[in-house]
Formats: sequence, structure tokens, C-alpha cells
Amino acid sequence: MQASSSSSSRHRLGIVMLAVGALLLWIASRLPWVTVTAFDDKAGDVTRVLSGGAWATELTGVALGLTAACVALLVVRPAAKRVVALFSAILAGWISWRPMSMLVAGADPQRAKDLLVHGLATQKTTDPQLLNAWADLQTVETHQLGPVVALLGAAAALVGAVVCSRQPRTPAVVTDRFEQRSAEQTVLDDLAQAPDSPRLMWDALDHDVDPTTVHTSDEQSNTAPRNP
Repeated sequence: MQASSSSSSRHRLGIVMLAVGALLLWIASRLPWVTVTAFDDKAGDVTRVLSGGAWATELTGVALGLTAACVALLVVRPAAKRVVALFSAILAGWISWRPMSMLVAGADPQRAKDLLVHGLATQKTTDPQLLNAWADLQTVETHQLGPVVALLGAAAALVGAVVCSRQPRTPAVVTDRFEQRSAEQTVLDDLAQAPDSPRLMWDALDHDVDPTTVHTSDEQSNTAPRNP
């Protein structure tokens, strides 16, 4: 039972790390990643900002996917939990390349211009991030915070997925009949000594033992036959 409790704790920790990774990826998608300064002969000097969600549209999708994986790990059967954890690990590993490439190589000026020219960087209609095709790029500045947050989110999700795959939250299943009876007897003995313990009551239910039928040690001594 102690091993099962430890396994459940590790599994919950893995789900929490997955959730934290999803949250960090979502935050990174809202942070500014690239600032473009350009000169337009009609509008003059213009400055446009590309958020993480605009530069890497897959960030939001992966964040939602990891959130769904957290929910699935709480409700699916044990055999399916490894599949969900493996899928989450693949997502986390795949999404890490975008912020990593940004930190190593910086922003691609041509990609930044294409996103702005085609309006793909606009996330709010009230704040359009547009650029004319004939505009000349002056500077392309890369912000480090957004990619770093995204990389941390991917790392947290990857570690959480590995923990969940190695420690699936499964109840302790005793296949051997003798071990099953021994475990049930241990629960009965513990419950007889402490019948009001909530933890022992749950342990009894886990082993298909009705805690209301267990007699305490005092009741057993009172009902024991006495020698004349």
C-alpha cells in the first residue's frame, strides 16, 4: 500500500508538471518575440510586434493538447495512460525546437516580413499588425523572454510526461490469491485496531473489504467466550 501511495504521488506530480508546461507555453504565446522596425514611404517609420502565438502558431495548439492530456491522465484506464504520456512527450519535444532555434539563430527577417505583409501577426482586429510589401526592414529585434518561457514549458511538460509514463496511477493489483488474502487480512487487522481511521477505511474499500463489518479489538474481547 505504501508503494501504491508513492506511485500515485509521483503520478500526480507528473500531471502537475504537464499542466505547468501547458501554462508556460500559453504564456509564451502571448509574450512578444520579435519587434520589427521598417520604413514605409507612405507611412514613414513603423514598428510592429510579433507575439509568440504569431511567430509560432503551434504554441497554442500544443498548450491545448497538453491540457487535454492532463485531463485524460485522470480518467483513462491504466493501459491508455502510457499512450497519453508518450503522446505528451512527443508534443513537448517537438515544440521545443521553435524557441530553441529562435534563441540560437535569432529571428528570420524574411519570415517576419511575410507574417506582417500577409496579416498573420494580427491577433486583435483593433490592433492590426500589418506591413506594406514595399516597406524596407530596418531592424529585427528578438526578445529572449518569450522563447525562454516556451523552452521551460516544453521541458516541464517533457519531464511530466516521462514521470507519468514510468509511474502510471494504477491501484495495487494483487494477482496471487494468497497475497490477496494476506493483504485483506492486514487491512482487517489494522482496521480492528483503529476503526475510525479514514485512511484505513479507504484501504479497506480498495481491497473489497466492507469496513462496517469489522469488529474492533474491544468488541472482539467482549464477545469472546469466557471459561466457566
